[in-house]
Amino acid sequence: MTHDGHTYEFDLTQIAKLNKKYPFKYYHDIKVFKGRDEYDKYLSEQKNNPKFLFDYGPQFKYEGSFEIEFPKNSKFPHPKAISEFLTPYIEKIVSKDDYTLGYVLNSKNMNNRDQYTMTIQGSKRLFEQLKLDKFKNENWEPTVEDAYFFYKR
Repeated sequence: MTHDGHTYEFDLTQIAKLNKKYPFKYYHDIKVFKGRDEYDKYLSEQKNNPKFLFDYGPQFKYEGSFEIEFPKNSKFPHPKAISEFLTPYIEKIVSKDDYTLGYVLNSKNMNNRDQYTMTIQGSKRLFEQLKLDKFKNENWEPTVEDAYFFYKR
């Protein structure tokens, strides 16, 4: 198990014995959050609940995602060629650790074989500042993530 960047090890046989002797009843809730502030506020409230045990919180690594559509042609014959084309433009705006770039096999890409729609996860600033001739950034969506909160019964 990992928590706050530290790894912990448990002897499951001991835990199983304890569970037989002292059964532990709990439940969990799944909550959806639109941002770190919303999650932090909710977590703070839960810490005041005497039945609250722990949570698996969201990462919120990227602010959101957007798409860029490319024609399938000799310059862009596959997603790898598009990634190699886009990467230097993106990394003029953000570092390589501040985004992900990929090709998602969604219904748009499956049904329209004359194009490749690439998905970029990153900051709103990247979405606004990435300007490419003939290509348009589309479909900005803020990141929404869920968290699991565990409570004693």
